[in-house]
Amino acid sequence: MDPEFIESLSSAGYKNLGAEDLARLRDHGVDGEYIADMKELGYAPSNLEELVEARDHGVDASYIVSLKEAGTSGCPCRSCVGPATTA
Repeated sequence: MDPEFIESLSSAGYKNLGAEDLARLRDHGVDGEYIADMKELGYAPSNLEELVEARDHGVDASYIVSLKEAGTSGCPCRSCVGPATTA
């Protein structure tokens, strides 16, 4: 695992993550910059899985900005990515 990636997550508030969590975040494109951008816009998921789901569904800083510009206040993670589905 890349030390810069781990440090970026740590700087974003996600410290002492296990190898599985680190690999999952990396594999889904969730890094410290993504987390910091989202937090700056008031999007603070309660767990790592919500970050992964948001990223997988295209929820990024520009999406949150567009919601705010459209007059939407707040964006709980689940409402941004839609309801969970089961197979």
